[in-house]
Amino acid sequence: MATGILGAGMKTLEQVCEDNNCSRGFLYLENKRGRLRFTKLGRATRIKAEDEQAWRDSLPVVTGEAA
Repeated sequence: MATGILGAGMKTLEQVCEDNNCSRGFLYLENKRGRLRFTKLGRATRIKAEDEQAWRDSLPVVTGEAA
């Protein structure tokens, strides 16, 4: 996770993509839809760890069973 005064408790988009097996484009769509909040630090875009967790908690649970 990012460290430093401005980056404490924040992740880059690349880190969130890797941790959640998704693309940057998907994160931008989720942000546009209001489901995931981006934080701008100058020119850098970050996602707060608690915002990522809230987003993950809001996602539907997918099982391997047929409906």
